[in-house]
Amino acid sequence: MKILWLADTPIYNTDDGHNGRGWIESELELFRNFKNTTIGVAYNTRSQNAEVVRDQNFTFFPLKSNLAFKFKPLNIIPRWLGIYDNKRDLMQLKNIIEQFKPDIIYLFGSEWYGISVVNLTNIPVVVHIQGILIPYYYAFMPPSISEGSIFISGLRNVSSFFKGNSFYFIRKRFLKMAKREKECLPLVRYFMGRTQWDYSVTNLFSPNSQYYHLNEVLRKEFYFAKKWIYTADEAPNEIKVISTISNASYKGLDLIYKCCSIINLPKNIKLSWNICGICKDDEAVSLFSRKSSNKENISINYLGVVNTETLIDKLKSSFIYVHPSYIDNSPNSVCEAQYIGTPVITTNVGGLSSIVKDEYTGLLVPANDPCMLACKILDLYLHPQKAIYISRNEIFEATVRHDKENIKKEMLDIYNKILQNEILSNNCKLE
Repeated sequence: MKILWLADTPIYNTDDGHNGRGWIESELELFRNFKNTTIGVAYNTRSQNAEVVRDQNFTFFPLKSNLAFKFKPLNIIPRWLGIYDNKRDLMQLKNIIEQFKPDIIYLFGSEWYGISVVNLTNIPVVVHIQGILIPYYYAFMPPSISEGSIFISGLRNVSSFFKGNSFYFIRKRFLKMAKREKECLPLVRYFMGRTQWDYSVTNLFSPNSQYYHLNEVLRKEFYFAKKWIYTADEAPNEIKVISTISNASYKGLDLIYKCCSIINLPKNIKLSWNICGICKDDEAVSLFSRKSSNKENISINYLGVVNTETLIDKLKSSFIYVHPSYIDNSPNSVCEAQYIGTPVITTNVGGLSSIVKDEYTGLLVPANDPCMLACKILDLYLHPQKAIYISRNEIFEATVRHDKENIKKEMLDIYNKILQNEILSNNCKLE
C-alpha cells in the first residue's frame, strides 16, 4: 500500500514550524518500517533549501512555497493581498502525486491549499479534519469586537500590521480560505474525524461522503510523562490556572480577562493564570487587555510558545486547565491536559463536548460566560475531591482514546475500507 500524506506544517524539517505539529510526527512514527506500507509525506515549507529525503519506508517531499522570497521584506506583499498560495504551488503538488503514484492521499486539514487536491486527481482522498474554517470564520471576532476594532488594534501593533500579520489581514485570508473550503468539501468522498461536530459539519457540506472515526496520537513526550497529583499543602493560598492558546482573536483571551475581573476570590487567596502560546506583546493582548481588572491578588502571565517538556511541567503544577475558545474541534491542548490529568474546564463549543464529558472528564461552560467560568474555577478549588475525581476519569478516558496501537489498527482498517470501496465503485461503473 502506498499512501501520500499531505500536511500544511513542516514534518521533516523540524526547525521550520510550531511545536504543536508534533502529533503528526508521532502518528507517522507508527508506520516506520511497517511491512508492505510505503508512505510519502508532502509537507508545506517556506524553506527554499529543503530537498526530497528518503528515510526507510518514508519519502519526504517539501512543498516549497512559491510566495516566499529570498528578500524577506517582499513576503509582506502576498500577506497584504490576502493570499497564501498560487497555481505553481498546486502544480508542485500535482507533480509529487504523479511521481509517487499513491493508492490513497491522506490530507491533514481542509484549511490550506492542499484541499484543492480533489481537483487534481482521481486518486481517493481522505481528509483528516482538524478545524473547518467556514464556521471558524463566523466566530473570528468575539462579542463587542468589530472589524473596525481589529483594524485599530492592528495599527497599535505597527510591525505586525506592516507585515500583514495582524487580525485584520488574517480575517481576510480566513474568508478566502473558507470560500475555497466551501467549494472543495462537496468533492471530498472520505473524511476522518473524532467528534460529533466534525461529523455534522462535513455531512452538511458533503452529504454524499463517508465519515470514519479516528482518534489522534499525542506528542510522544506525553506518553512517558508523570501524571497530575493533587497535594493539599502545596499551595493552599493560590489557585494556579493554565491555558494553552494561540494569538488569535477567537481563542478566548478576552474571556480570561473578563473572568479575572469578576471572580470573587476567598480572603487571602491568590489566582495565578499562566498562558502558553501568547507573548505579552501579541495583538490579542493589546486588543483585550483593557478588560483587565488589575487586581492585586490576580496575575496573568504570558509564557509565549513553550517546548513540550516545559508545558508538561506547567500542567502538572497547575490546579486547573482552562480552554476559553469561541470555536474549536478537539484541540490537542485539551487532550494533552486530560492525558496528564490536570482538571479541565472548557467552553462548550465545536467538538469539545465529544472529548469532555461534563462533570466526568472535565467541566463545560457556555462560550463568553465569564460568570460560569469563575464559578467553575472556585467550585473545583473549594471542592478538591471533585477535581481529583475528574482527574482520574480524564486519565482513564484519554489513555484509551490516545492508545497508539488502537489508532494504528483503526487507521489501517480505514485505508483498506476506502480501497475496497473504490474497487466496488469502479466495478459498478464498468458494469
